[in-house]
Amino acid sequence: MNTKFFSGVMDDLVRNIAVGHKNPKLGHFANKFAGKWSGTMYFANSSRKTDIVITILTRCRPGKVCGTLENGSANCVWELSLDEINGDVFSYTFSKTLRGDYPFGSVGKLILRPDGTQFCVHQTPGSFVSGTLTKQ
Repeated sequence: MNTKFFSGVMDDLVRNIAVGHKNPKLGHFANKFAGKWSGTMYFANSSRKTDIVITILTRCRPGKVCGTLENGSANCVWELSLDEINGDVFSYTFSKTLRGDYPFGSVGKLILRPDGTQFCVHQTPGSFVSGTLTKQ
Protein backbone atom coordinates (compact mmCIF):
# COMPACT_ATOMS: atom_id res chain seq x y z
CA MET A 1 0.00 0.00 0.00
CA ASN A 2 1.28 3.46 -0.92
CA THR A 3 1.29 5.31 2.42
CA LYS A 4 2.03 8.70 0.83
CA PHE A 5 -1.03 8.38 -1.41
CA PHE A 6 -3.20 7.24 1.51
CA SER A 7 -1.88 10.07 3.67
CA GLY A 8 -2.69 12.61 0.93
CA VAL A 9 -6.21 11.24 0.54
CA MET A 10 -6.75 11.40 4.30
CA ASP A 11 -5.45 14.99 4.42
CA ASP A 12 -7.92 15.98 1.69
CA LEU A 13 -10.75 14.19 3.48
CA VAL A 14 -9.99 15.92 6.78
CA ARG A 15 -9.80 19.32 5.05
CA ASN A 16 -13.12 18.67 3.29
CA ILE A 17 -14.85 17.79 6.54
CA ALA A 18 -13.23 20.59 8.56
CA VAL A 19 -13.85 23.31 5.99
CA GLY A 20 -17.19 21.96 4.79
CA HIS A 21 -16.34 22.03 1.09
CA LYS A 22 -16.53 19.27 -1.47
CA ASN A 23 -13.17 20.16 -3.03
CA PRO A 24 -10.75 22.63 -1.47
CA LYS A 25 -8.54 22.50 -4.59
CA LEU A 26 -10.80 24.70 -6.74
CA GLY A 27 -8.29 27.50 -7.19
CA HIS A 28 -8.35 27.39 -10.97
CA PHE A 29 -12.14 27.91 -11.02
CA ALA A 30 -11.68 31.13 -9.04
CA ASN A 31 -9.48 32.63 -11.75
CA LYS A 32 -12.49 33.74 -13.79
CA PHE A 33 -13.37 36.05 -10.84
CA ALA A 34 -9.80 37.34 -10.39
CA GLY A 35 -8.94 40.98 -10.91
CA LYS A 36 -10.03 44.41 -9.77
CA TRP A 37 -13.77 45.11 -10.02
CA SER A 38 -15.61 48.33 -9.20
CA GLY A 39 -19.11 49.70 -9.23
CA THR A 40 -21.92 51.29 -7.29
CA MET A 41 -23.82 49.32 -4.67
CA TYR A 42 -27.38 50.26 -3.73
CA PHE A 43 -28.87 49.75 -0.27
CA ALA A 44 -32.14 47.86 -0.07
CA ASN A 45 -35.12 49.92 1.14
CA SER A 46 -33.13 53.14 0.87
CA SER A 47 -31.91 55.67 -1.67
CA ARG A 48 -28.36 55.36 -0.30
CA LYS A 49 -25.57 54.10 -2.50
CA THR A 50 -21.84 53.56 -2.20
CA ASP A 51 -18.95 52.93 -4.55
CA ILE A 52 -16.84 49.82 -3.92
CA VAL A 53 -13.74 48.15 -5.30
CA ILE A 54 -13.28 44.40 -4.98
CA THR A 55 -9.93 42.81 -5.69
CA ILE A 56 -9.88 39.02 -6.13
CA LEU A 57 -6.57 37.13 -6.29
CA THR A 58 -5.86 34.27 -8.68
CA ARG A 59 -5.86 30.67 -7.48
CA CYS A 60 -8.26 31.32 -4.59
CA ARG A 61 -9.18 28.31 -2.51
CA PRO A 62 -12.15 27.77 -0.18
CA GLY A 63 -11.38 28.81 3.36
CA LYS A 64 -8.49 31.05 2.30
CA VAL A 65 -8.13 34.83 2.01
CA CYS A 66 -8.76 35.73 -1.62
CA GLY A 67 -8.88 39.49 -1.77
CA THR A 68 -10.35 42.70 -0.40
CA LEU A 69 -13.45 44.83 -0.61
CA GLU A 70 -13.00 48.57 -0.24
CA ASN A 71 -15.92 50.86 0.53
CA GLY A 72 -14.62 54.37 -0.11
CA SER A 73 -17.73 56.14 1.21
CA ALA A 74 -17.47 54.43 4.60
CA ASN A 75 -13.65 54.47 4.58
CA CYS A 76 -13.60 50.71 5.22
CA VAL A 77 -11.62 47.79 3.82
CA TRP A 78 -12.39 44.14 4.51
CA GLU A 79 -10.46 41.01 3.80
CA LEU A 80 -12.46 38.48 1.75
CA SER A 81 -12.25 34.73 2.24
CA LEU A 82 -13.68 32.35 -0.33
CA ASP A 83 -16.48 30.16 1.01
CA GLU A 84 -17.26 28.27 -2.19
CA ILE A 85 -17.62 28.47 -5.94
CA ASN A 86 -20.75 27.05 -7.51
CA GLY A 87 -20.69 27.57 -11.29
CA ASP A 88 -20.62 31.33 -11.86
CA VAL A 89 -21.22 32.20 -8.19
CA PHE A 90 -18.34 33.13 -5.87
CA SER A 91 -19.49 33.13 -2.22
CA TYR A 92 -17.36 34.98 0.31
CA THR A 93 -17.14 36.10 3.93
CA PHE A 94 -15.69 39.36 5.23
CA SER A 95 -13.04 37.56 7.27
CA LYS A 96 -11.25 40.58 8.77
CA THR A 97 -11.67 44.34 9.01
CA LEU A 98 -8.50 45.96 7.66
CA ARG A 99 -9.71 49.57 8.02
CA GLY A 100 -12.80 51.19 9.47
CA ASP A 101 -15.33 50.52 12.18
CA TYR A 102 -17.75 48.20 10.44
CA PRO A 103 -17.70 44.62 11.69
CA PHE A 104 -16.35 41.66 9.78
CA GLY A 105 -18.24 38.38 9.46
CA SER A 106 -20.69 39.55 6.81
CA VAL A 107 -21.29 37.50 3.66
CA GLY A 108 -21.67 38.11 -0.04
CA LYS A 109 -21.76 36.68 -3.53
CA LEU A 110 -20.29 37.64 -6.88
CA ILE A 111 -22.28 36.37 -9.84
CA LEU A 112 -20.63 36.42 -13.27
CA ARG A 113 -22.90 37.61 -16.05
CA PRO A 114 -22.66 36.71 -19.74
CA ASP A 115 -21.72 40.32 -20.58
CA GLY A 116 -18.54 40.09 -18.45
CA THR A 117 -19.83 42.09 -15.49
CA GLN A 118 -20.45 40.73 -12.01
CA PHE A 119 -23.55 41.22 -9.94
CA CYS A 120 -22.52 41.65 -6.32
CA VAL A 121 -24.72 41.22 -3.27
CA HIS A 122 -23.59 41.36 0.31
CA GLN A 123 -25.17 41.56 3.69
CA THR A 124 -23.67 43.24 6.73
CA PRO A 125 -25.28 43.30 10.19
CA GLY A 126 -27.10 46.53 9.36
CA SER A 127 -27.63 46.45 5.61
CA PHE A 128 -28.21 44.55 2.39
CA VAL A 129 -26.63 46.04 -0.74
CA SER A 130 -26.33 45.02 -4.38
CA GLY A 131 -24.98 46.35 -7.64
CA THR A 132 -23.11 45.67 -10.86
CA LEU A 133 -19.32 45.61 -10.96
CA THR A 134 -17.11 45.99 -14.02
CA LYS A 135 -13.55 44.77 -14.39
CA GLN A 136 -10.90 47.50 -14.31
